[in-house]
Amino acid sequence: MIFVDGVPFTTHSSSSTSQPQGMDILIALLGNPSLVSASNSLKANPERRFSDSEETSPERSKCVYIFQREYATVDPAIVDFVGTDEATTCVGIVIRNQKTG
Repeated sequence: MIFVDGVPFTTHSSSSTSQPQGMDILIALLGNPSLVSASNSLKANPERRFSDSEETSPERSKCVYIFQREYATVDPAIVDFVGTDEATTCVGIVIRNQKTG
């Protein structure tokens, strides 16, 4: 099930089956005003690059790197950044609970 703004996302399928197909769902999601706005907001943010420097110490480093087939649950008071890279044919997703951080 897909939730958008805390509400289950539904679509009115134009296909002959009663269940919406993948393409119907994708088209409906791409046209959802809330998702379009969030996407535009994300794209408007400048890219920030992070690298390890000589000034960095384990006490100051608050990053978690996620590899393929891994997940992490983190406390925002302890971890500043969660990231992954090289997702050429994979998907990386971050879910943030707005109530707990």
